[in-house]
Amino acid sequence: MKQEIVIYEGLEGFQNFSLNYISRMKEGSTIYVLGVIGDRWYELMGSKQHRYDRIRKKKNIVMKMVEYHVSEVDKRKSDNNELYEVRVIPTNLETPANMLVIEDYIAMQIFDEPVSVIEIKNPVLAKTYLNYFNLLWQQGKDI
Repeated sequence: MKQEIVIYEGLEGFQNFSLNYISRMKEGSTIYVLGVIGDRWYELMGSKQHRYDRIRKKKNIVMKMVEYHVSEVDKRKSDNNELYEVRVIPTNLETPANMLVIEDYIAMQIFDEPVSVIEIKNPVLAKTYLNYFNLLWQQGKDI
């Protein structure tokens, strides 16, 4: 089993990570997001967010998200219902970071300065975090 760890730093690194992973994903795949950060992601992506969305829609990639409080994500869900599934677990947790499970790797996105992403390619670790996601998904409520 080949393992790999990549660290993306700064705004450009964050944007490159997002565009890289969405570009390499298989058509019809799912991105699992724990601890949705909401509008901060869009703020960091800036004008590159439109390219990301175009690629995701063209590939029909679904985002399943567990968030801890209701946010602007709800508006995106209603705009593209078939590409977003959101459940909420109400809590007062601060979420300056989140975690993604994407195919055979995980990524931790840090939204405080310095903005960065830690990407770990490891199928066993990805499966473990997907199990954790599914546990929280079952506890969450549809919005």
